[in-house]
Amino acid sequence: MQARHWSSTVSGAGFCASTVLLGCVQILGYGAGTEAGPCSSATDCPPGEVCGTAHRCEKPSTATVSICSPGCATTAFCSNSTCYPGTPYGYSAGGTGAVTVHTAQVVECIQLRVPDCGILTAVGIVTHLDVSGDFRFAVYDDESGQPANRLAQSDKAQIRGNRADVPLRPALRIGRCSSGESGYYWICFASSSEYVSVETTQASGLWAEGAALQQIPSYLDSGLPDMSPTSGLTHSETTAALIYAWIAKPK
Repeated sequence: MQARHWSSTVSGAGFCASTVLLGCVQILGYGAGTEAGPCSSATDCPPGEVCGTAHRCEKPSTATVSICSPGCATTAFCSNSTCYPGTPYGYSAGGTGAVTVHTAQVVECIQLRVPDCGILTAVGIVTHLDVSGDFRFAVYDDESGQPANRLAQSDKAQIRGNRADVPLRPALRIGRCSSGESGYYWICFASSSEYVSVETTQASGLWAEGAALQQIPSYLDSGLPDMSPTSGLTHSETTAALIYAWIAKPK
């Protein structure tokens, strides 16, 4: 595995997940099916369900998503025919430096603390230099400061330029809204670009990376692994990458 080449003093971003997320993370499926009711909004429904047109609680479905007009933004979430905008958590602006990752050989992961509950709809990245290549992102929960189980991921997406927001499939319910607890997660990505120079800012956090020279093409085509793609080595840094999560809060 090749070490990072720093263009400034660098540190990781806060992208964390709690070690006890099993009770507070719920993947939002897209299969239809009425389950309970009656309801007037999503707050009347169990976690991961929305209030359907017949005032019954149900899983978000393709039909439910399609009735948002105009179509929701990449970072928004549709509930009860309404697009709820996403808010970026992590660092999405204010870069002061850069770190270059040899992405042709490694999967890179950044730890993120999400201090709120809601629906994680997309992830974003800001690069110091323009890129042109295929990327795939995945969100993992945290176990003792390491990436653990994959919770959701994006499709393979082509990024050209120095900024992109990529939707997750499926969207992910995170945090315990009733108790206001925050969670720690990891955002990992693979890229067909040989090098990616990621914008950074002065902050503290964690990075983890894993050697994946032979696996990169299959990760891009078929998805990142179910368990952590890293070698288990975590690095504390003094700057944070501009890699972030979008959280929507449906009512």
